[in-house]
Amino acid sequence: MKIKETSDGKFHYDLSRDMSDGARHSIASGRDHEAAIGLDDNPVNLNLDFAGDSVNAEGADPALTPASTREVTRAVNAELRRSIPNYKVTAKVVRGLLGASGRPIQGRQRGAQIEVNPDSADGVIGTLRHEIVHLLRDAGLWGKPYGLFTRAEWQGLVAAVRRNKALMERIDRMYPDLGQTARLEEGVAELYRLWARNMDQRSGLDRASRKCGRYSKRWPVRSGGKASTARR
Repeated sequence: MKIKETSDGKFHYDLSRDMSDGARHSIASGRDHEAAIGLDDNPVNLNLDFAGDSVNAEGADPALTPASTREVTRAVNAELRRSIPNYKVTAKVVRGLLGASGRPIQGRQRGAQIEVNPDSADGVIGTLRHEIVHLLRDAGLWGKPYGLFTRAEWQGLVAAVRRNKALMERIDRMYPDLGQTARLEEGVAELYRLWARNMDQRSGLDRASRKCGRYSKRWPVRSGGKASTARR
């Protein structure tokens, strides 16, 4: 929430959710847009109640200790090396990561380094995976028109994003300041993040299924009042 005081002593409260200038992920915009409600020609009356410190402290995120920061940093760098094994790229955990406009962002790719906010709504690994696409697509970094993608690979990914209407509608809302090309890249980044998350979930199910398969022959099953061994 933003609170502004006018010259005549009136206060204006901005409760809008800012999704401009890459509020989720940093973008090369350099522009700073502000939305405001309760302007002089359209006053808004608000009833605000402020809870005490004890209430505000409930549910607050625990402080990120140096040890936990190192652990998160190791995790994101391990995922980065797994995703891009043959190149010198690094990931850094930055608490309170801000974009060019000074607003909080989830992640940012700068050259061969990715910065991730540990408080990211998508999680540090999810945000990292989003930024990995920007890193791979960075033509300036790799000296190639499509970065480390081939033209055919990138066009295939863009086509997949275009077919996903729900995803592109969300991208359009999240990044209203970006042009179509940049929004499509954001769409590809989100598509990869979601795909990787689903693969994580599938891997967990696969591991559980394989374990069930290994142990099923030893599970006692009641048959006719007697214990027997299940057979596949």
